[in-house]
Amino acid sequence: MKEYYVDGQSGDDGAAGTSGAPWATLGRALAAAEAGDVIRARTAVYRESIGLVRAGVTLRADEGQEPVIDGGYGPELFGKAGYTTRTGGALKADELPYPHAKNQAKGGWVIAQDQAAILRVLADDTVVDGFFVRNVCGRAFRVAAKRAKLLNCRFDFTYSGTGIFDDTCEDCLMDGCKVTRGSMKFFDPTVDNSKGTQTNVMVRGKRTVVRNSKGGICCGEFVSIDKRAVDGRVEGCEIVGCLHASGYANETEGAAFVDNVFLWPRELLGVFKGKVTPSDGLIFGNEQEDTVTMPRVVVRGNIFVGHKRPIVVANGSSGRPVAFRDGEFAHNTVVGDEETLFLLGWGTPLGSRHEQTAVVDNVFLRHPDGGGEAAILWQGNGGAQFGHNLSNVTLPTAMRSEGDVVAVDGQNVLVAPFAEVKMVTPVDIKGMEPPDLRTTFDRDNYRPIAGSAAIGAASDGGTVGALEPAVVEPPPPPPPPPPDGVDLDALANLAAEAWGLLGHSGQRMTYALDVLNEAMERQAAAREQLQRLVDLINEVQV
Repeated sequence: MKEYYVDGQSGDDGAAGTSGAPWATLGRALAAAEAGDVIRARTAVYRESIGLVRAGVTLRADEGQEPVIDGGYGPELFGKAGYTTRTGGALKADELPYPHAKNQAKGGWVIAQDQAAILRVLADDTVVDGFFVRNVCGRAFRVAAKRAKLLNCRFDFTYSGTGIFDDTCEDCLMDGCKVTRGSMKFFDPTVDNSKGTQTNVMVRGKRTVVRNSKGGICCGEFVSIDKRAVDGRVEGCEIVGCLHASGYANETEGAAFVDNVFLWPRELLGVFKGKVTPSDGLIFGNEQEDTVTMPRVVVRGNIFVGHKRPIVVANGSSGRPVAFRDGEFAHNTVVGDEETLFLLGWGTPLGSRHEQTAVVDNVFLRHPDGGGEAAILWQGNGGAQFGHNLSNVTLPTAMRSEGDVVAVDGQNVLVAPFAEVKMVTPVDIKGMEPPDLRTTFDRDNYRPIAGSAAIGAASDGGTVGALEPAVVEPPPPPPPPPPDGVDLDALANLAAEAWGLLGHSGQRMTYALDVLNEAMERQAAAREQLQRLVDLINEVQV
């Protein structure tokens, strides 16, 4: 294994590529690297379109560094003079330019194509770790490989969706990444897709996983497990306020959404042009007119807060119907806000039914200031097994089952389910820096309180909803009480007296030792005198 170094500020492509003599460009390092090699990039802005085309190569930020791949198409282009729309018109203040050759030449953009990617991972067992990819007139990444990984990367401000794991992917991973301001073509008035609702992280292929990542303030949904995907998985992610929806599952098999947080803070209504209601949470549908069967779908352990429709299953009247087989919607916590239409929109295709699909052990709480009960939960023609769900309204007949719990006062179920979730800092979608995705969301607000009806209500006797009660460490046990009839004051006095006697005896012992030492010294002197007397007697006799 070899290590190569790149420094876009001080490097030289004619150098050795070592730590002390780094190269200047990522492309130079990628041309030299072979399987098992690691390229370490230092903090700099790299205006390059790059591809990993050799298997087993790792492209990694050097320790403590964050290299930036910048495509030149950034937020400074909103309404900028000299740039045009597709038809040649001047830009208005809230508009972005179209990706044609004239605009590209003027701005020096690295790429300018709707679906093109500035970072292409095209070889098996490759890794990109710790990069910041931004300002791209296209996509930030495209992965077309097996066992490829995107780790600890940031992606911000892309004209198209942020990136795609395409049909050739197998066992690929996106872990610890952050995605903001994707599909910004929403602000291009002449784009073919005028709504700009393109998926930002599109999951295709087999067993692709998006894990422990954060996304938000994107036009279009954050993530979609898409057509022909098998066993795609979104796990442990936090998704904040995307224009179209937080997530989507489209004509897929084995899609899993597990332990995620889906949030829609209300102040985001002013962020997206024309947005007057919250967006949806997680949508299941297809892009065909006929019914699509989606086997082995799992939605488990997720928290939904503040959406217009937190969970939507398309039905026959939508034109995008889906039928589940061997599916599971379990242990989710769904909390509405004032404008939530319904917490679960459960559709069934006309003339078809869901098979072996359970909707169990969930918590559904309507906001106290929300709409009428009839609009909270809704079902089409049936076909799923409902049970052991807790809600603060009576469920529709088709959704009721033995073990359901109606907790009229939902605020006595969880700690603080209706606490307002706000952005920590104001969101400026046109700002030069990526939006801050931190919110006031507190996971502990969605745990059952002591004595809650949620505890013990699940089908297995456990807790319904996404979270268990908070673990409270027991206080240390108090000291054992004294035996009956014992005078504590007398015990204290005896202890003090004993301590005093010990101190006194210590002093006497010290005095005794001093006297003994003096006696021993006197004894030694006497012996010395006796010896001198013996010596004198011996001399007289002689």
